[in-house]
Amino acid sequence: MANLFLYTTIITLLTGSSALYAAEKSHCTQENLQTIQNNRTILGVPYIRGPVKSLRAQSAPDPDDFREFTITTEIDFDPCGLITHFKSLRSDIAGRIKKTRILSASETGNNANYTFKNYRHRTGRTDRYPMVISTEFTKDEKQQIVGGKAKMYVENNDTTMHGDIQVQLQNGQLSGLITHWPDLYLDQNFKIGYDDAGRIISIATDGDTPLTQTFTYTPEGYSATQEDLYEGGVLTNRYFTECQRWDTHGNCTQERVSLQYIHGDKKTGLRENTATIVTKVIEYYP
Repeated sequence: MANLFLYTTIITLLTGSSALYAAEKSHCTQENLQTIQNNRTILGVPYIRGPVKSLRAQSAPDPDDFREFTITTEIDFDPCGLITHFKSLRSDIAGRIKKTRILSASETGNNANYTFKNYRHRTGRTDRYPMVISTEFTKDEKQQIVGGKAKMYVENNDTTMHGDIQVQLQNGQLSGLITHWPDLYLDQNFKIGYDDAGRIISIATDGDTPLTQTFTYTPEGYSATQEDLYEGGVLTNRYFTECQRWDTHGNCTQERVSLQYIHGDKKTGLRENTATIVTKVIEYYP
């Protein structure tokens, strides 16, 4: 082990880290970048351009706002652009209930693993039994998602329900996903829409709390806005993200995220509003 460390140190000193990075990246493929980005958009990863090494994002919530609207994100990439670490947290208070959603992920050339945890508890208490959905997507040689498997369980509970993922393709693009849960006699459907440039502009799901997402881009192709609309029978949540600043690679470095609660009817119901500014620090490979 000591010899390996010494050898690695000598190589680094002789060649420099940039040369090593170039050597590591020589076997990487730069094809199918739009497919990879679309996959990540579907699964909840921020829009990323260029040789990003890491991204850290932190919100600055209003200290006088009882809703405690908080967003944090961590992403690390290997030299080939695959995600080695991803964790995103979004938390807010509605009424007496605090909701925290945590999404984590990692990738290889053949699959992508995503885990979603949903915590719900009264303020001042702790939820030791979050609902967890763990999903493994399989990809073909063009990085297109072709299927997968999932499991759903309550943390700290032995009961696990298994599901499988079926895909629908149209003109070579992923137009739909179906997660089949046989134990629940339930199918969850995702419908995906694209613009003329092949970028995702809409995602719609069904279920008890259907989610509708819409995405817009700048004329340069940078990510501009994202709207997430969770429609419940009693309470509808609307998240709206708008980028306010981009770096030279076209990645968003500052965004405003607003949250609106709509009680009852979407058109006439009582509305509560809050917002936060999210600042991102992005490090690039040389």
